Amino acid sequence: MLNSKKIAVLFFFLLTACSPDQKPIIYLQSCALDSIQGAKSVPPNKYLFERNGSISFNGWIADIPSYQVPTNLKIMALNKQGFVAVIASGNVEISRPDVVEVFQSASLLKSGYKLVTDINKIPNGIYSLQLVGNYRDYIGVCPVSIILEII
Repeated sequence: MLNSKKIAVLFFFLLTACSPDQKPIIYLQSCALDSIQGAKSVPPNKYLFERNGSISFNGWIADIPSYQVPTNLKIMALNKQGFVAVIASGNVEISRPDVVEVFQSASLLKSGYKLVTDINKIPNGIYSLQLVGNYRDYIGVCPVSIILEII
C-alpha cells in the first residue's frame, strides 16, 4: 500500500509527464473548489458520488503573489493505492468579482472555473483532489481539502 509521500512522488512524475515543455512546478495556496454538483455533500469536506452521469466542479484558482491566473486547469484525483487520474479539465475564464474584492486585484477577475465531466470512467474509491493550473511560465499545483468518494 502506498503512503502519502509515495503518492506525492507519483503525482509529481505524472505532472512532469503532462508538461512536455518541462515547465517548473510550484505549489499554490490560493484556490478553492467551492462546490461539486451532482455529488452528495457529507461534512466535513467529503462528497459522495453515485455513478449516474456527469458531475461539475466550481471554484477559482490564482497565484496570489504574482496575481496571475492560469489559462487552463486540470482536476487530479489521487487515491491511497496510487491511482492518479485527470478527472476534469477546461479553461479558467469565469468572472469572480468576489476574488477581485478579497485580493484587491482586477487581474484576478477571470479566475473562476466550472468543469463538467462524466465520472463513470473513474474506479470506485476515495480520492483526494488537486487543482493543477497551466500558467504561462510554470505549472501551479493547489491541493484542496476535499475528499471525493465514488461508489
